[in-house]
Amino acid sequence: MNTQYTPMNVSQKCHLPRVLVHLGRTFIGVYCVFMPMHYLGLAGNVRRYSAFTDEYLQPLIPLHRFITIAALFTGAVQLIFLFNLIRSRLRGPIAPAKPVGSHHARVVYVFAAAHDNFGGHPPVVTTAPTNSAARARGTT
Repeated sequence: MNTQYTPMNVSQKCHLPRVLVHLGRTFIGVYCVFMPMHYLGLAGNVRRYSAFTDEYLQPLIPLHRFITIAALFTGAVQLIFLFNLIRSRLRGPIAPAKPVGSHHARVVYVFAAAHDNFGGHPPVVTTAPTNSAARARGTT
């Protein structure tokens, strides 16, 4: 997560050390999940097995356990992001309208709710969808 984008979501700055801890640990966790999966594929591990009963798959079971622990770690690290997001929203310093180093101002979109999309003439549906499809094909 970049601290440049967070002000658009919560209008306040995130705590940068927590952002860096979250980013680093997420990177390490994801790397620890997907690199062993690549190794499992090279070792001939078949996907979607509920039990590794084949003899050649037995040595790979510890690697599956490691992947499970790494995935749980990566999921738990996301709690740091959630904590940082909520805490920044409640107690963080107000973010400037133009982040440092940016070349554009913050874009604020304002949309007026359109209540009359059809100019006073609401559409009237006279046929069922199957009948209009048959009519488009030339069969009735």
